[in-house]
Amino acid sequence: MYNSINDKTKTNKPKKLNKKRVFFVLFIFILLITSYSWDRESPPDADSHSETIENYSDAKNSDNTSSADVPEDTNVAENTNFTPAYLTDAQVNSVLTIYKTSSAKTVYLTFDDGPSNSVTPLILDVLKERNIKATFFVLGVYVDMYPSIVQREYSEGHYIANHGYSHKYSEIYVSPDTILNDYTQCNTSLQKALNNKSYSSNIYRFPGGSSGRTI
Repeated sequence: MYNSINDKTKTNKPKKLNKKRVFFVLFIFILLITSYSWDRESPPDADSHSETIENYSDAKNSDNTSSADVPEDTNVAENTNFTPAYLTDAQVNSVLTIYKTSSAKTVYLTFDDGPSNSVTPLILDVLKERNIKATFFVLGVYVDMYPSIVQREYSEGHYIANHGYSHKYSEIYVSPDTILNDYTQCNTSLQKALNNKSYSSNIYRFPGGSSGRTI
């Protein structure tokens, strides 16, 4: 009698939680919330953003860039001859059916508004440890400041996509031409940082949505 009760007690004993797994799930959830909140907060301003001003000189030295590598005036877009690469019919179809290609659940991890000299390396460390690939929607102004971080993102197998150059809604959404110029200027910065004149992500995440916030 005693043995049967004891065996039953052991059988119904709840399993211990895998603390490492719970920690990892919570960490990814926090990263997703943080990434979302970055894009919802006030847009970074290349002239007044504290990280930009405080780290501008350090960035030039740490990334071994010359004064010619960092834009003197981030408000003025360069007149480039960049010609966007058009998608093939097969690529267009892949985009249209991206959520229908498999019955398995898939999580697409993306990060906006970088690279950041203080945050992005930490994110890359975690992704590398867990062998996870993500998409980084970068801002051209920060690509110019931290090209070595963009190079690391690319070399570790992550996708580098276009989030515009300045993130200044009042300048980006003046006209269709200013939107295209914002995309082109960021793409030019990526080509320079990756030392690849033909690089184009072909993906543009509109800063603040397709028209920016009105408040």
